[in-house]
This record gives sequence, C-alpha cells and structure tokens, in this order.
Amino acid sequence: LKKLAGPASFASTSENIYVPSSALIYGEIRHMHFVNITTTTTISVYVGATGAEAGGTEIFKDLSIATASVYDYYCLLKLLSTEFLVGICAAAGGNDVNYLIEGYEYVV
Repeated sequence: LKKLAGPASFASTSENIYVPSSALIYGEIRHMHFVNITTTTTISVYVGATGAEAGGTEIFKDLSIATASVYDYYCLLKLLSTEFLVGICAAAGGNDVNYLIEGYEYVV
C-alpha cells in the first residue's frame, strides 16, 4: 500500500488528482480520504479523460462534507494509464477540502 496522491487541496476548477505514473503502470485505488478544513462545501470526483467532468463518470457528485469533518471511501478501483481521477471543490477558490489517495501500482 502506498500514497498515490496528496495530501493536497482540491481546486475550484477540475484537476487531475491521480494519474498512473507511466503507460506501463496501472493504479489500484483502495482508499480515498477527504478532510474539510474550513466551511461546509461539496466535492465531485470523476474517472475519465484529463480534467473532465463528464456526466456518467462520477464517483461522487456534490458530496457534502461538513466543516472540520472527514469522509473516508474504501474501494477497489483500477485505473489504466489513460484514465484520470479528476476532482473539483465547489467552494470559491477551492482549497477547502484536502485529499489523500492510497493504493497500489502494478506493471502491465
């Protein structure tokens, strides 16, 4: 098990929060940890093209996280080198929610 991304803050625009490190690697996400450090806000997380917020690719859509609260999501999500984990925070200016992504990476 290793840290795949973060700890870092979400932005208020779509950004890639995890991409497998090479075309010869695929990622296996096992745990996503989110912590709200300021005011109640929502986050959205997608799987798909770089920076994309395409309908039907949501893992979370407008997930509300209260002030000073955390949300942990345990999963088994395989991402190929062409797939991106994309996130966005609804708060103006972002930086209200931090994330940490844990899992494994394997050689294809």
